[in-house]
Amino acid sequence: MKWYKHIVFFLVMTVAAWSAVSLEIQNVDTDAGTLDIYMINDEEVGGFQFELLGINITGASTPDGFFVSTSSTTILAFSLTGATIPVGEGILTQVSFNSFNGESICFGEDTGSSGGTAISDGSGNYIAADWGDCYSTNIYGCTDIDACNYDSDANLDDGSCELPMENYDCDGDCTADIDCAGECGGGAEEDECNVCNGDGAIFECGCSDIAAGACDCAGNVLDNCEVCGGNNSSCSGCTDNSICTYGNCACNYDASATIDNGSCNYPLENFDCDGECLLEDGCNDCFGIQNGTAEIDDCNTCIDCSQYEEDCTQHPAWNQSCTDCAEELNGNAFIDACGDCVGPTPDNPGCILNCEGSIGFGSFDNCGTCDSDLSNDCVPDCNGDWGGTALIDNCGHCYDGETGEEACVQDCNGDWGGTSEIDNCNVCAGDGSDDVGCGCFEPGPSGCDNTCG
Repeated sequence: MKWYKHIVFFLVMTVAAWSAVSLEIQNVDTDAGTLDIYMINDEEVGGFQFELLGINITGASTPDGFFVSTSSTTILAFSLTGATIPVGEGILTQVSFNSFNGESICFGEDTGSSGGTAISDGSGNYIAADWGDCYSTNIYGCTDIDACNYDSDANLDDGSCELPMENYDCDGDCTADIDCAGECGGGAEEDECNVCNGDGAIFECGCSDIAAGACDCAGNVLDNCEVCGGNNSSCSGCTDNSICTYGNCACNYDASATIDNGSCNYPLENFDCDGECLLEDGCNDCFGIQNGTAEIDDCNTCIDCSQYEEDCTQHPAWNQSCTDCAEELNGNAFIDACGDCVGPTPDNPGCILNCEGSIGFGSFDNCGTCDSDLSNDCVPDCNGDWGGTALIDNCGHCYDGETGEEACVQDCNGDWGGTSEIDNCNVCAGDGSDDVGCGCFEPGPSGCDNTCG
């Protein structure tokens, strides 16, 4: 009667709300007719019954303390002594079989305590289980070796093959020649004018007509003196005569100019031409720093005046970028190859030697380099050092080089030069109040013993 009661308890099991047991078909050997049922259980197991479809069951191993009964489709196991399988994982039973259908081996459907596939605990209560996938010799997939999703393991084609576009591989890369129009495998070609699919040199100037507004094939235009290729130098200058309200006027307007040559010199936004702020609440300086101390010198160069706020003209970089060797702003004097300051301002001619001592032109720049090219002369850095390496940081201050200063950095709020720091709870600008004794963002001590948790 005891074994009968165990069977009754096994078949009359209550439904659990979650899967405490998972089973899987493993180590299938269809030639030997064997397979393993592997189980992972979070609860003690007191009995099990399941169907295996697709084979004819001939036997099954018995867990310690259990009795096993098999039919051609079903394995039933229970204990006559109340034994259970402890929490853990491992092979539940090893099954022998024959008559494999050649396609798949599957668990039967778990329909609850009244079904033919179910798990029970030590008291005979139903345990919801996760019954693993079927074992199958059929592997569906794309079997076309030229397809982008070819599956070398598949033995049955499921119609999912995706072939690449013509002239492209599966990575979207062109496998043919790309024509001048950028088309993969296209037939477009450049003509003698380097025009893709063009008509060739059929125009007045060969590959083109005289451009609109031009007076010859070289692209020259008539200046205001009706000269083809003229430079309008006799009537050019700054023509912007806008009324100055918020710094949107030119400081060097020339009333006699009829052609604007792009030479207009504008003050910073919200400043007048004298460098005075036009806003009641203050302005950004020339480095874009709100109410910053930077000023523009007579060379139109933005200077860091943080160390010279009372008189920025004392800054070593002030007017350095456009002062010649004769100390004239925007002057044309230079140091010739003989080491003398020459040019229009000191009104003395340069020597006739170049940097190699031969007859020719040569000049020294402010870094002591002599060559024949005035355009490559070295320039002063923000500290006023010629050829120096000092730079302006994101706070508008001069650093590095010979300054002895370091660049400002962002604080945790992303503010350059800011002072916000991260507290012990990784909160920017926090005060540590997110830790009340039991860890960051955790409730504080509670209960009769006033402890955490």
